[in-house]
Amino acid sequence: APTMAQCTLDYYSKCWASITIGPFVYGLATHKWDKKEAIEAAYSNCGGKCTSSVWFLNTCGAVATADNGNWVFKAAKRSVGKVEKKALKACSKSGNNCEIRVSACSLP
Repeated sequence: APTMAQCTLDYYSKCWASITIGPFVYGLATHKWDKKEAIEAAYSNCGGKCTSSVWFLNTCGAVATADNGNWVFKAAKRSVGKVEKKALKACSKSGNNCEIRVSACSLP
């Protein structure tokens, strides 16, 4: 399996990531060489309970969920803090008591 170091081999590397979402569960995969691999790995980390996926490339991503079950994904360059703020702000427009469910970076 690719490691974080493999995404940093050269300036043009692509580091794919995916977050999969299900009721009260998520899967995460980062630092993969291609989108399909990232999505498949995230689903496998979800124990068969996820029903939706998002992906991101060479950036950070976050999923926020509201108490009504709505969820929002946002991506932002190189800052987990920034992407979490964006996700919480967007989530608050569709529900209450938003919380970050998962966030990560997949950077070359």
